[in-house]
Amino acid sequence: MLKELKANNLWRNIPVIMISALDEIDSVVRCIERGAEDYLPKPFDPVLLRARIGACLEKKQLRDQEVLYLKDVTRVTDAAAAVEDGTFAAEKLSDVTLRSDELGRLARVFQRMAVEVRAREQRLKQQIQELCIEIDEVKKAQQIAEITETDYFYQLKQKANDLRGRGKKS
Repeated sequence: MLKELKANNLWRNIPVIMISALDEIDSVVRCIERGAEDYLPKPFDPVLLRARIGACLEKKQLRDQEVLYLKDVTRVTDAAAAVEDGTFAAEKLSDVTLRSDELGRLARVFQRMAVEVRAREQRLKQQIQELCIEIDEVKKAQQIAEITETDYFYQLKQKANDLRGRGKKS
């Protein structure tokens, strides 16, 4: 029965204390190997049972806290990956930032830094776009200068002025 209990995801993490009239070490070892938290032989002392139940529940509570902590750590590492691939959404860390421990502090700092990095990236993209426009304008000005500063252009300009001058005399 213990094996089936521990195989079920719904019941797996519930601590089990085995109580049995069997006092053989093999029986105790088998129960522990199958997932029992503790083992008491019959007859048992109710005070000892209460103490062991308290200890098991405390361990379970610590395990549950650890599982939640690790889930939050995963959320922070997932957020780091999202920053790296450009899909970070600050609100995905909101629950973790509410924690009062160091992980919460890390999440708050990370969230703030990620938002700042995104803002810097956007400013840099804007500056790059503006620089590209300036570069294009400079290139155009250089191309125009290359054309207008040639001897051929000066000759054409002179001919145009001469033609204009003749047109005014007529």
